[in-house]
Amino acid sequence: MRSSHILLTFLICNVSKILNSLDNLIPVQKAVADRTTRTLLFAGSPTCSHSLRQDYFHDHTYEVECITLDDFISSNATAKIGLVKIDAEGAELLILRSAQQVLARDRPYIMYEECEERYQLFGHTVTDVRAFLQQFGYTVQPIDNFGSYNNAIAAPEEQEADFFDKSF
Repeated sequence: MRSSHILLTFLICNVSKILNSLDNLIPVQKAVADRTTRTLLFAGSPTCSHSLRQDYFHDHTYEVECITLDDFISSNATAKIGLVKIDAEGAELLILRSAQQVLARDRPYIMYEECEERYQLFGHTVTDVRAFLQQFGYTVQPIDNFGSYNNAIAAPEEQEADFFDKSF
């Protein structure tokens, strides 16, 4: 097991925090998932994506601690959460499920990646993710398209018209 890739990523995050004076950034060496547990993180080279599901380019694993976003925020955040950014190589729905208290209480904007191929590794689809967000009163708007995936933003329905009119 080579932990150097994970440590390098964590070091880069900490350096970015310092260089950009991101005082509200809390780097933590944990994975976010739909339950607090320990699981395997699949990894490849330092430049490839790590994931909670194995893909063809992953050649080693790490055991990692997982935490729900609700648990993390209740333990660390003192202010209202205004934006959640998720790029989790297909685990986006797991993370959204782990944040139901935050979605209901704070109504943050959510920027995330939609990739049908990655979602299939977790047994869900882009439609499933959008349906989940709609259940919580969110409107989803794709903001770019890179062929096999796109980035999207979900805005609370009570704010979406104002947001999308100003932003896109």
